[in-house]
Amino acid sequence: MKPRSILITFAMLIAFLLFAGPVYGQPRMPKPSTPAERAEQLKKDLGLNTVQTSKIKVIFEDQEKEMRKSFGPPPDAPMDEPPGPPPGDPSEMREKMMKQQKELSAKIAKVLTPEQKKKYDELEKVRLKRMEERPGPGE
Repeated sequence: MKPRSILITFAMLIAFLLFAGPVYGQPRMPKPSTPAERAEQLKKDLGLNTVQTSKIKVIFEDQEKEMRKSFGPPPDAPMDEPPGPPPGDPSEMREKMMKQQKELSAKIAKVLTPEQKKKYDELEKVRLKRMEERPGPGE
């Protein structure tokens, strides 16, 4: 190989690494969990029995249907799924999501024992703190 072609190859490799690094190095959003996966995670975290787990799975399924009705399918949904309503005012959407989350927590709390409810409240505090620390769109 000629020195010039080696230099060009090396320059192209450097350029690729400089420009591709930021794109490929960015953390990805975790794939949304299914209602069954979310229920299983709560089973592990809270020590739920089989009946509680199945009730909570149904609650998560209902919540997912409500979210899709309000906000449309998630970005990774199949292309044949119909789009949701057009995006609205971000603050209204946030309030609607917060309201739905409170309703979800209340439904879940009805299924839990007092000890499990304490653990669940702690988990919710941690989740909310993570959400607050997460950068918003465009940040």
